Amino acid sequence: MSGAAGCALCSAPVAPRGAGASSRVVRGPAARLDVAVRAHARRELLTGGAAGLAAGLVALSRPGAAGAETAASPLASGGRGIDKYIRKRKLDPLETYLPPMIQGREQVLLVAEVLDDPKSARSLLREGAMKGFRENARAVGQYSKENGGPEKAEAIFKQLEALDLTLASALRDEKSVLDEQAARRQLDAAITAVDALLAAAPPDAVAQARRVVAVIEGRDVDAS
Repeated sequence: MSGAAGCALCSAPVAPRGAGASSRVVRGPAARLDVAVRAHARRELLTGGAAGLAAGLVALSRPGAAGAETAASPLASGGRGIDKYIRKRKLDPLETYLPPMIQGREQVLLVAEVLDDPKSARSLLREGAMKGFRENARAVGQYSKENGGPEKAEAIFKQLEALDLTLASALRDEKSVLDEQAARRQLDAAITAVDALLAAAPPDAVAQARRVVAVIEGRDVDAS
C-alpha cells in the first residue's frame, strides 16, 4: 500500500514509518512534572498568587530548557521545593483552637474508663472532639513556634498513635489480650504532652478557653 495504511481498529489512518512522519510523544515522569508545575503556577497567578511565581514561569518557559530535568530545576534549586509555589492558609486566632483542644484532652481521659473495651476506647480516639484534634494541636504548636517556643504537637500524636496500636493489638483475635499497663503508660504520656503544649500558650488564653468549654458543657464556670 502507498501513503497511510488503514487501521483495523479505527477509521483514522496510521502514518507510515519513515522520514517526515510525526510520531506521538510519550511524556516521561519528569516531563509530566513540568506540565503539572506550569498548570499550578497558572492557577496561582489567576487567583492572585505571589509575584515570585512569575519568575518561575519565565524559567519554565525559557527556550533551550532541553528536557524535563532543566524544566524542573526551579523546584530543586528553590530550597523549599514545591512548598514555595503553595500558599499556606493563614491561621485563625489562637482562641479558635484552644477550646476544642481542651475538649479533646477531656475525651482522651475518658479512654482510661473503657480500657476493658478496646473497641470503644479506639472509637473515643476518633470521634467527637478528636475528629479535629490533630489540626487544632498543630495550630497551637505553630503559634508556639512562631512566638519562640517549642512545637510540641508531634509528641502528642506519637503517644496517641502508640496507644491506638496497643488497643488494636488487643482486637486481632479472640486470644489477644490488652496490655493494660502499656496502654495506661501511653495514655498518661499523651495527656502530659497535651498539657505541655497548652502550657506553651498564653495563660490568659488557656483560662478563657477553659471557661468557654465549661459553658458549652453546662458546667459551673468557677468550678472549671
